[in-house]
Amino acid sequence: MVRFVTAQVGIDRDGAVTNRTYKNNCTACGKKIDLFRALPAVEQRILMQALLVLPFTHLGLRLIGVQWWYALLRYGASFRARSVASLAQIERTMARAIGASLHPGNCLSRSLTLWWLLQRQGIAAEIQIGVRTGEQRFQAHAWVEVQGTPCGKVSDVRQYYTAFAHSPFAQRG
Repeated sequence: MVRFVTAQVGIDRDGAVTNRTYKNNCTACGKKIDLFRALPAVEQRILMQALLVLPFTHLGLRLIGVQWWYALLRYGASFRARSVASLAQIERTMARAIGASLHPGNCLSRSLTLWWLLQRQGIAAEIQIGVRTGEQRFQAHAWVEVQGTPCGKVSDVRQYYTAFAHSPFAQRG
């Protein structure tokens, strides 16, 4: 637990010096810090990367567009990470980052961030874009697949969305 202690020195009505100590418990911050410290070092690094890349990806998509931001992420993914993490560790850490981020973004920014983290670990992944129509609405969704299996908690995403036959994120010669 993290405690912030502040001391206030003053003079009371009688002219005597007073010394008051205030304790402010920051249990929520302390719990988050303790949870972070309990993570393995590999997951700590991935979490910090995800927390940095996720909001920048959301912003980058809005400022320079999907193609340019994807090209930047592809370049950045060419630099391999020093430590090796498993697919399960990366998925779990990405879920933590989404929950802890000030701006968790949308499915496309989350998928691009997860794809980038996986590529840096040498795990071949593909970004999929799918659509569905229902209730007179058109909906689109983005997700990441590794060896044809969707990543994350929603493994049945293909039941709800029809993926494009040719992904705009497909690797080109």
